[in-house]
Amino acid sequence: MTSLRKKKNEYLIIGKCRKVFLDAAGEDASNPPNVSTVANTMEPSPTTSDPPAVTEPTISAGDVGNTDSVTEAAPRDATAAPSAAAETSTSANSASEAIEIAVTDLPAFVDAAVAEGLTPLICDPGNNKVVDTFFSYGGMGAVVLDAKKMGMDKTMRKTPVPNILEVARTKVVRAMRSGSTLVISMQQAAVDMIGTFNGETTLPIELFNNSGAGFVNAPSMSGDGDIVLNERTDMIFRPEDTVETAGIVMCRQGFQVVVTSHFQSEDLDSYLFSGEYGLPTRDKFKVIKIRSDDSED
Repeated sequence: MTSLRKKKNEYLIIGKCRKVFLDAAGEDASNPPNVSTVANTMEPSPTTSDPPAVTEPTISAGDVGNTDSVTEAAPRDATAAPSAAAETSTSANSASEAIEIAVTDLPAFVDAAVAEGLTPLICDPGNNKVVDTFFSYGGMGAVVLDAKKMGMDKTMRKTPVPNILEVARTKVVRAMRSGSTLVISMQQAAVDMIGTFNGETTLPIELFNNSGAGFVNAPSMSGDGDIVLNERTDMIFRPEDTVETAGIVMCRQGFQVVVTSHFQSEDLDSYLFSGEYGLPTRDKFKVIKIRSDDSED
């Protein structure tokens, strides 16, 4: 009986939250997206009481990408964010200061961060993991790259790093070709992106610069414009990735990079911005914290 009651409560939580997620994603709640088409299935996450999984900073010469900045090849489609997002963003003392928002405001604040030239880093330490659910249902057209799984594949399954990066590359290309949001899902793990999981032909570290804007070289799916040569983008694509575009490499406008984490925002410096492993420097990111009452039962 206890097990049945617990399962019923889980379904109630999903039912309660799904309308919020779909409304924020611009979807019809009566016609939700087919979960089988979602970009990536998230692995179960540890509870917030578990210690963070830290991926050791093992550096392979063939895997570390060039850290030079990328020049933006084409302008990004920019939609003016609501005034509330703009005002909150402007009031922050620095780019690295965390702002706290409701989950329903997430798309607006992501847009505002990108407009500032920063990469959104969304902290959702609550029990319900509403941000994971939002993106797994295709919120903001997300293609989800499970960074926690990358770390587990290396440390637990002993998968070679080049193989892990090749799988990640296919997600990057998928998001680029469709002009979608690439969500790098860290979950409760300090995944070593700066020392281990990057490569200029697979998962460039420059993706964290300006939310990946420097790789955009083509108009959106519905827009007009020229395709600009971008050698950095060309390096990520393989011939089979351009079969449908007559051999032309396209990273469409609308492509952007978002990072998500289950850590508390005040713990980011210890686990993700240590300087020895994790993510690039904090000044490249806009930290967005989901309000606790949106993440709890």
